[in-house]
Amino acid sequence: MTYRLKSREPANMGMKGDTAEMIENANYGRVMHFIDKVLAEDGRFCRCRQCRLDAAALALNTLPPHYHLVSPDNKQDKELGSPWILIEMAVRHSMERVLVFPHHDRELGRLKDSKEAEGPIALEM
Repeated sequence: MTYRLKSREPANMGMKGDTAEMIENANYGRVMHFIDKVLAEDGRFCRCRQCRLDAAALALNTLPPHYHLVSPDNKQDKELGSPWILIEMAVRHSMERVLVFPHHDRELGRLKDSKEAEGPIALEM
């Protein structure tokens, strides 16, 4: 997830007017990478957008944040974020929780993402 900050006050921490910088959590991309990896390896998990975002939110909430500034002239060559093993453990744990407690009917979520599903599916509330 990326947030854009704009400073209009020249005296604000030495930033010039209209400079745009991005604040990014370095763990976000890693978490999404592992979610895709686990989904490719294990067919038990629902692949719908809601379940993917729920798993990402749970994993990111268990990991320490690693925010950094991103700007066009700021090149990052070093690895940022939590160690890969911690991210993998957080993702696997969060996906298991979402599997047990999804925010939709399990069968409906599986049908929604399968290639066999035809037409729009409405969630019953």
